[in-house]
Amino acid sequence: MPTIISGDGTITGLTATGISAVQKLPAGTVLQVVQGTLSSNFSSSSTSFTAIGATLSITPSSSSSRILLMASVGVGVSASNYVDMSVFRDSTNLAGNFGFLTTFSSSATLSACQNFSHIDSPATTSAISYSIRMRTQTGVSYSVVNGGGQSCTLIAMEIAG
Repeated sequence: MPTIISGDGTITGLTATGISAVQKLPAGTVLQVVQGTLSSNFSSSSTSFTAIGATLSITPSSSSSRILLMASVGVGVSASNYVDMSVFRDSTNLAGNFGFLTTFSSSATLSACQNFSHIDSPATTSAISYSIRMRTQTGVSYSVVNGGGQSCTLIAMEIAG
């Protein structure tokens, strides 16, 4: 029996066994992209990792997918201060104790755009929340700037496994 697709969208002549040749996208294909952006400036002097407001949620389509995370943070660091930056999956620090990047200013206030990336393998098809979190090692204040040529953005790309 021939398979017929009519102009109104109906399909006739197709059985469930006739669908076995459907192929999935090859590994490495970008399946979706989600972006989270900080909406206002942020500052803190907390020595614990604190969410700065750049968050996003993504629901992987397959448990074999990987998530490429890319972050760009405009940060101001006071003199003699170390500021650690990381990305958390829900409550898990993906970088461990010190984060993906530490910004240090030795004798003057430093303002810089910092970028880092990470590939996560969450092994789930449930919704995941990712957030940029930062802390100071010294208790001295730092700031995150969104505007004036600097931005704070988190991007998640689902990559087929």
